[in-house]
Amino acid sequence: MRALYYKIAAALVVLIAVAAIAFGFSDKPQPSANEAAPAPVANAAQGAVAQKPTKKPYKERKKGEKSDSWHKFPWPNPLAKLDENQTAQLRSWVIYQDDDVFIINKPADIAADVDKEGNPSIQSRMGPLQYNNKDVPTLVNRLDMPTTGALLVARNPQAFDNLQIAFADREMHKTYWAVTTCKLPAASGTIDKALFAYRKHGITKVYIAKEGIDGQPSVTHYSVLGSDLKTGLTLVELKPTTGRTHQLRVHMQSIGCSILGDAKYGGTKIFKEMPELASRGIENKLHLHAKNLVIPAMVLGKEIDVTAPLPPHMQKTLELIGLEKK
Repeated sequence: MRALYYKIAAALVVLIAVAAIAFGFSDKPQPSANEAAPAPVANAAQGAVAQKPTKKPYKERKKGEKSDSWHKFPWPNPLAKLDENQTAQLRSWVIYQDDDVFIINKPADIAADVDKEGNPSIQSRMGPLQYNNKDVPTLVNRLDMPTTGALLVARNPQAFDNLQIAFADREMHKTYWAVTTCKLPAASGTIDKALFAYRKHGITKVYIAKEGIDGQPSVTHYSVLGSDLKTGLTLVELKPTTGRTHQLRVHMQSIGCSILGDAKYGGTKIFKEMPELASRGIENKLHLHAKNLVIPAMVLGKEIDVTAPLPPHMQKTLELIGLEKK
């Protein structure tokens, strides 16, 4: 009898537990029928209901997390020794600076980063921008050697990591200006074509990825700012949402309007077809300029919006074809 009693008692305990789960009983006080359930806590910084974040806030990310940097901060290699004129020249290229970054208006025909041969570059000349800081300022993004315009440099490791993350997350806003060799097919549009890069003997060439080739997704938005009826030369604003090697140059070539002066992607043929361009003073140099760079406030604690003045050869071309821009 005693054994039967214990079995019955155990069964009753199990039934009570199952009922508690089914009807939502718990040891925590429950709101009454007339009482609203507690609302989720709002995140004041985001102005939204706090839920599981899709990504960590910038300031809490670990150093190097989700960074696709080609080198780490600070740049570790020896710096070039510059004379007074070279030092003054480098500092004159700076168009914005604060405690976290420099923004340089890169001229044409100087590499941004160091190549394997150790040729002169902006990165190897960072000494004059170090001032009294222990860390060498380090490039965050790159521009092709013939491309001009806004080049971003970090002054401390936290800024470097945050900016790398922002580029990887496509949260930086970049605007380029280009002069193309012909009129575009529409006043505005989007080029969504994957790219495939091929490197041989130290030379990189980029192609539109054909079917069956695993290319990198690449998207460029364009808007026509003006066009010269006589020559067909056209000023275009370009906004890439991805940052692939030679992306803008290859995308423009893919729609039949190469960037003027682009020897690698068909932009120099026009000088043979229209020799009067050179006689008018239009230079056979790449007409691609990183015009504007916006760093959102969430990256470094304040919004930074910097516009880089056009290089002399582009400004001259626009004046000659009646499309003067600053």
